[in-house]
Amino acid sequence: MTIVLDYPHDTSSHQPLMLSARDVWRLGEEARSQVNGGCELCVNFTQLTARTRNLRINGLEFKTCWAFEPDLRDDRNRPVIGAIGYVPKGPRAAIMCLSSTALVGREALTMSTAAHELGHAVFDVPGWIIAAEKSPDEDLEEAHCYRSVIRRHRAAKPPSIAEWRANEFMGAFLAPPKLLRWQMTKIMRELKLPKKFGGDGELVLDAARVGFAEVETVVDELAKAFGLNIGFIEYRLVRYGIAPRAAP
Repeated sequence: MTIVLDYPHDTSSHQPLMLSARDVWRLGEEARSQVNGGCELCVNFTQLTARTRNLRINGLEFKTCWAFEPDLRDDRNRPVIGAIGYVPKGPRAAIMCLSSTALVGREALTMSTAAHELGHAVFDVPGWIIAAEKSPDEDLEEAHCYRSVIRRHRAAKPPSIAEWRANEFMGAFLAPPKLLRWQMTKIMRELKLPKKFGGDGELVLDAARVGFAEVETVVDELAKAFGLNIGFIEYRLVRYGIAPRAAP
């Protein structure tokens, strides 16, 4: 199968044009629906890697090659949990590497790292390919992005636009706004929690209305349902505007 996605881009360079968070969320959700039909709450790693081997992004086709590496490091020799690279003048293929050392036994982190690297494949690799194919230089260096594993190695500065896109894509791929709200509504109904609606008329998870202990219960149930960690779910609820405050 081939994952097909389209978004506003420069038709010459294949670089993305300015995309809003909602634009990126839509693309993450679209990719997810093509991988697992969009109905199952959990996306498993085998499913993700097997069904994203062929991509067609804005009409440009290329492959992804997934692999685990025991000691994955960036070009400054810092340990990383994920990396994506493209070798110029070679086949149209993105090399997707994950650290087997850092990710062993950490299923949720493995999934978020894989989805993050997939975001780079969607938004960054097409531009890398076109730049390499247009360049007369036979000694171009490999293009790459990394995801750091140890906090002390992470830069204090805000993430680049490329990292921001990959992060927002990852969030919507693993926990899409609509599906997350739908599951939250189901859990709140089962727990018989009082309802509160936001300015857009949609149900929100407000601790001032239902209580902090109840919010923690809902978040915990969502984390279990999506196979993700509690912090991930808390962040996505707030990011989507579904929860004004997900935790005390």
